[in-house]
Amino acid sequence: MSGGVVPEGYRVYPPRVNMYAETVGRAIAAGCSELPAMVWDGGALSYDELDTKVGRAAAGLLAAGLAESDTILLRSDNRPAYPILALAAFRIGAVAVMSNSLLQQDEVGYLVENSGARIAAAPAELAAPLRTLLDAGALDRLVIVDGPADGEGLVSYDSFESLSPIDWTADTEAMAPAFMVYSSGTTGRPKGILHGHRWAITLGDPVVLHNEYAPGDVTMTPGEFSFMGTFGNNFIGPLRAGATIALFFKRTSPRPVLEAVARFGVNKFLSVPTFYRRILSEAGVEDGLDLSAVRYFMSAGESLGSSVPEQWSHRFDFPLYEIYGVSEVMTCMANTTYNEVKWGSMGKALPGYRMTIMNDRLEPVAVGESGRLMIHRDDPGMFLCYYKQWDKWQAAHRGEWYDTGDVMRQDEDGYYYFLGRKDDLFKSRGYFISPQEVENALLKHDAVAEAAVIGIPDDTFGNRIAAFARLAGGAAASDALKGQILEDVARRLAPYKVPKSLEFLDEIPKNQVGKILRSALAVD
Repeated sequence: MSGGVVPEGYRVYPPRVNMYAETVGRAIAAGCSELPAMVWDGGALSYDELDTKVGRAAAGLLAAGLAESDTILLRSDNRPAYPILALAAFRIGAVAVMSNSLLQQDEVGYLVENSGARIAAAPAELAAPLRTLLDAGALDRLVIVDGPADGEGLVSYDSFESLSPIDWTADTEAMAPAFMVYSSGTTGRPKGILHGHRWAITLGDPVVLHNEYAPGDVTMTPGEFSFMGTFGNNFIGPLRAGATIALFFKRTSPRPVLEAVARFGVNKFLSVPTFYRRILSEAGVEDGLDLSAVRYFMSAGESLGSSVPEQWSHRFDFPLYEIYGVSEVMTCMANTTYNEVKWGSMGKALPGYRMTIMNDRLEPVAVGESGRLMIHRDDPGMFLCYYKQWDKWQAAHRGEWYDTGDVMRQDEDGYYYFLGRKDDLFKSRGYFISPQEVENALLKHDAVAEAAVIGIPDDTFGNRIAAFARLAGGAAASDALKGQILEDVARRLAPYKVPKSLEFLDEIPKNQVGKILRSALAVD
């Protein structure tokens, strides 16, 4: 797939599909057995070696009690065991739950409860929340991926190496559940976005097309596989095409990441806008590095704007492209190497997607006018459901259309421009932030009577999380109390959800029916 030319069979899937067969299995069948599938500091695996590793991991998970249609929660940075265990789950027909490693105890507990997972996996340094759940009986097994596992219910990933790899792949239906990612919703609780095995074809094909992935490419992203942009563009997509994935699982900061790009010879890279803003803010961070292999960097997760790619073009010899997608459907529009790029746009629709911009009456808007982006619900890559949240699935569909909730406009050349969200959700550091979830954490402090959270546009974070609170009777406003409240929130939520500021108000503004008027809030 190159130059935007749609190949025969594009996005067409048979009745029975398995994600493992359509990625590693497909690459091996295409003659990529000896080519590198994964590389990282200190190691590498060819496609044949990866196949063996996955076969042994699958045998280990089966021995641990995981069966077809069961769910396994994966909590890890991007070390090799993470994709290997996900692939092993696909291979035996189980469902891999890709969870963010920064989530705290309550958040992890909710994911385990909602997903129904009875088995989980994590490195020792990230296993504490899962150990607590194991001890409480909420989990049956916990796989420790980086060392010994002494204790009831604990299993060592290293022990899988002594097992004979399975020599079969589950004959799964195309629509059978394969994986789930979580995204925050307006209720404050994450939504489990469930996808079927057909995803590898119906959404893997567009990813390969717009990235022009092929054997010999080396891809990388510092984002975790729980981020849909990483999952599709730097995991499933490259493996489907026989390319190489470079794994990065250190602290994400410009110099170490760029050093890894140079070290591995990465030619196609993806991250979030915050990362690119940080690079541009550090003069000379790329000095002395051989980045000649890079063909492009790509941005996903939130709007990049026009100034960042323009500044980028003056500093780097390779372009910075922007793409757009939603976790429910994956990438559906992109700036590419084979179309003229318009800075500030999300690019053009990828082939095979039926999309339109509509007003509240479900009428298509004119060119240049704003409205909500809708994707037809018969799209073969459409998610299966919000797991155990049928009401939210229904609310997201309007007639024949899935409502992305994103406000956009389209110009006369077919380029899309992102304008914002229809509701109060916003993105910070590339993550969706649910104000209500953060407000709920603030309200757990005894001194807080009411709380409100908004996003303030910020050049570094995309949006800076700002919190407002009305104190309970008897509580005296002070800088010390602000610090205590924010520390309490930090114990409850992932770091990227913690407000950067907190302001005390006499009253939280509300409308006539008592709903918070976040638009009336402001900060200096």
